[in-house]
Amino acid sequence: LGGHGVSSFAPRTRTHSSNPQPRPASFLHEERLIIDPRNDFCDPRGSLCIPGADRDMARLAALIEDAGGALSGIEVPLNSHAEMDRSHPGWWRDASGRPPAPLCRVSASDRRSGRLKATRAGDTETGLAYLETPERGQRFPHTIWPAHCLTDTWGYGIYPALDGALTAWENDQRRVRELRKDQNP
Repeated sequence: LGGHGVSSFAPRTRTHSSNPQPRPASFLHEERLIIDPRNDFCDPRGSLCIPGADRDMARLAALIEDAGGALSGIEVPLNSHAEMDRSHPGWWRDASGRPPAPLCRVSASDRRSGRLKATRAGDTETGLAYLETPERGQRFPHTIWPAHCLTDTWGYGIYPALDGALTAWENDQRRVRELRKDQNP
């Protein structure tokens, strides 16, 4: 979240009394959309950590714990990648056989000129088509990101404080809707 999208609601101090405080009315029938709470984005050790995201996740976890059943839904789109991903250095090689540096921009003209090629021969044409698509629409240049959110690695995990809050919320007969974004290599 990196400071964006976190409610300004300040959680109450928790008590262990048998008479819990009522849920805030502002949460009734509200849903939360939590985007990419992966360790690689939220933990300071992550490969693409956003400064302050760990504190945002702790505040968000407290908000979910405090709101509890007053939240009607939680959706979590999750960034998920394989090691060989067009957005990671391992997919590409420059003319001398080295992978491009993370955070550099590459284009279809880099591929057509031979300055860039796919690591696996069978991916050469699909790699070119992938680079041409945003250029045709005059959208954004393609950025090579550090390998991140690799399936079944530590970086792929949901940040622990938030994961605990989501698990507790689900244990109260609700379901967090996870939306994986790994369908496009």
